Amino acid sequence: MLVRQKDDQLVYFKGKQSAAGQVDSGRALQTTLTEFFKLNAEDARGADLMKARLLQYEDVPTYFWWDKSKKEWLPRLNKADAAGQIFSISYLAGKKFYLWVLLLHRKDIRSFNDLYTVDGVMHDTFQDACNALNLLVNDFLYNQTLTEASIIRPGFEVCQLFALMCVHTPPSNPRLLFNAHFKDFTNNISQVNMQDCYSRQYTTVERRAMALHRLEGILEDLVP
Repeated sequence: MLVRQKDDQLVYFKGKQSAAGQVDSGRALQTTLTEFFKLNAEDARGADLMKARLLQYEDVPTYFWWDKSKKEWLPRLNKADAAGQIFSISYLAGKKFYLWVLLLHRKDIRSFNDLYTVDGVMHDTFQDACNALNLLVNDFLYNQTLTEASIIRPGFEVCQLFALMCVHTPPSNPRLLFNAHFKDFTNNISQVNMQDCYSRQYTTVERRAMALHRLEGILEDLVP
């Protein structure tokens, strides 16, 4: 399930179906997300008479199925073991990251304006809406992002990501995050000779010192 901002849809067509036809029919603007809004607006019910308004975006495929030709969610006859996976969005993606955060936590959303709105107040950005909901205060999402990044990124890039977080949207407890992830920041230098599997492993104290040195160097480049 993709996460797209308003007016950020991709349009596909094939055969005799022209791009103009997609636009004229309105299907060019229909995505799994916009049609999720529609389910909520119509108070639709899926399998087991589950109300769409009680579901988060990623849970929709359990009770509805996506008709690719019609570009709409249709109710399943039976509940399925088909929980959707919202593709993980990098912190560096900016607006889309905060949109992703909101979709992981909110229900009964009927439009993009609803996503911007918290307690009757419409905020200017998705990030502001996240802050109004206190979604970033406990650093859970920062921790999750760093954990996911460490699986596929080398230590320097994970450390760089943490540095960017500290500079642009500081976590509430950066020391705690550092202590939880300093080994991730040095996952490419875990032993004296990385080419020799029998080489001595660096101790935890050494890894922490190297991570701190690496972080300080990155921060010096980021902050004039």
